[in-house]
Amino acid sequence: MERSSTLRSAPEDRLTRRQVLRDEDWGDVWTVMRILAKRHGAENVRLVVWFDN
Repeated sequence: MERSSTLRSAPEDRLTRRQVLRDEDWGDVWTVMRILAKRHGAENVRLVVWFDN
């Protein structure tokens, strides 16, 4: 399946989570991810989301 060119971007073109998601809306998620990173290492923690229109 061909992906749209708008979905492909160079890493330097990507926004950080703080630029997209406010901490007051996602604060609990970031807290859990920090705890998991301390226990298992940051390289082993990943958040995958799916937004369906």
